Amino acid sequence: MLFRIDGEGIVEPVPTNKLAELGLRERDDLQEWVIEEPRILGEELLIVTSEYAGFENTLDRLDVLAIDRAGRSSSSN
Repeated sequence: MLFRIDGEGIVEPVPTNKLAELGLRERDDLQEWVIEEPRILGEELLIVTSEYAGFENTLDRLDVLAIDRAGRSSSSN
C-alpha cells in the first residue's frame, strides 16, 4: 500500500488499481519496467536474464532473474 504525504504532513492512502484496470499487462508492461529500471524494486539490482526456462525436470520459468550488490540472486516468477 502506498501513502501520500502532503506539505502539511497529512497522510492519505493512494488509491490502488489492478494492472488490467489500467490497460496494462504483467508481461508486456510491468516486467519490462523492471528489466529497464530494476531500482523500482527498491534496491540496486543487476538483471541477469528474463524469461528463463532452462531448468532440468521442470517446466517452471523465471520472469526476471537479478542479483543484488552482494551477489545474492533475486527472482520473480
